[in-house]
Amino acid sequence: MIIAVQLYSIRDCIKSGDNLLSLLGKVKELGYDGVEFAGYHGVDAATLKARLDEVGLACVGSHLGLDDFKEENLEETYAFAKTLGTPQIGVGGAPHSTIAGSRQGG
Repeated sequence: MIIAVQLYSIRDCIKSGDNLLSLLGKVKELGYDGVEFAGYHGVDAATLKARLDEVGLACVGSHLGLDDFKEENLEETYAFAKTLGTPQIGVGGAPHSTIAGSRQGG
């Protein structure tokens, strides 16, 4: 079983992409096996994957913004997730409470 931390829970500590890369090592030191990303803080997929591999963490998921799932962004969103090796991606939050509202954008 992989024990992972949702990086949203330490969002106040992540100030930049470089900081995120550094904190991945600290997450591993705390005993976690994986992470769920809450955004990528400007770090490209290949760099994130290399750092995950370097410190021995798996990406178990990512929660992203609604724009990442717009038709014009889907290919890039899927390619990023595939590079990370993440089995799950989803929306982290949205300004609506129904499926109909999400289709209407609000």
